[in-house]
Amino acid sequence: MVLVSLVLALSVSAAPSPALTGSRESGSCPSNDKTLLTSSKDINYQVLCQRDLDTQVISITNTNAGIQGCLTVCDNTVDCTAVTFVASNQEQTSGTCYIRSTGESHEAGKDTAVALRSSPEASPTTSPSSPATPSIIFAGVSLRSASKVHFGVINANSTNFYIGRGTSTFCPSTISPCPAQSNTIFKTNNDTLSLNVVAPGGQQVYVDATGALRFTMPHSGNAGEGSETTGFRVVDDGLRLQFGEDGFLACPVDAVSWQVYAEAKVAGFDISECLGFSFRVSERTTAVVAAWEYI
Repeated sequence: MVLVSLVLALSVSAAPSPALTGSRESGSCPSNDKTLLTSSKDINYQVLCQRDLDTQVISITNTNAGIQGCLTVCDNTVDCTAVTFVASNQEQTSGTCYIRSTGESHEAGKDTAVALRSSPEASPTTSPSSPATPSIIFAGVSLRSASKVHFGVINANSTNFYIGRGTSTFCPSTISPCPAQSNTIFKTNNDTLSLNVVAPGGQQVYVDATGALRFTMPHSGNAGEGSETTGFRVVDDGLRLQFGEDGFLACPVDAVSWQVYAEAKVAGFDISECLGFSFRVSERTTAVVAAWEYI
């Protein structure tokens, strides 16, 4: 019997907005860690230094007013209940705002901070929000009895997912120590799926126009035309991942590796040699090291 030790993080962004400027206190870290900042609309946000979020990015913009500039954008963005600010200068006055929803936070670099609305219900919205589903962190194993992909580990490599190829990760030379993670770890958030990473902005898992299961690079969020970023569900009492109402296919690439596709959307090529498999959720846990980023 094969035992596999494995274990999940998204981002869809709008076009960057013009840089913001302002004269209010920037709320720099670490002096403002776990304190409340008040936005220009008198909405309170709690600051958490050296933290980031795995939730979906609504939009990305630049600011010259520190994290306070991010709060101004959040105040005026539908469904925004949190922001990630990544400083680009030592004074932490310039940087990038990732406008997003509130979720679980994880450790990040010294230039990264999050701000969470103290009253998320005050967020501008057009309709009531659905109840949040607890996120699940896990790794994936393919199950198909009496086949070459049975008990195959599902790994991220070259923005695709494969069975039979190793996980590919990267860490900048400025990050020390680099988070050590040799497995591909996924994370659910309602009906979206991401990779469990430390890099600001996260990495979203999506299905492209051909049906291939893929992931975005950090800071990009570009899934390409015809791609779908929602529709992922963990079913069968938390044992299996599916996309829409269907499972996944493993299609041969070479003698040892198979590329993963979503059965519900696969199109444009011969799938006669592909094998349908069950995407098993393996060893769910929260005590897992997040990779810096997958490549």
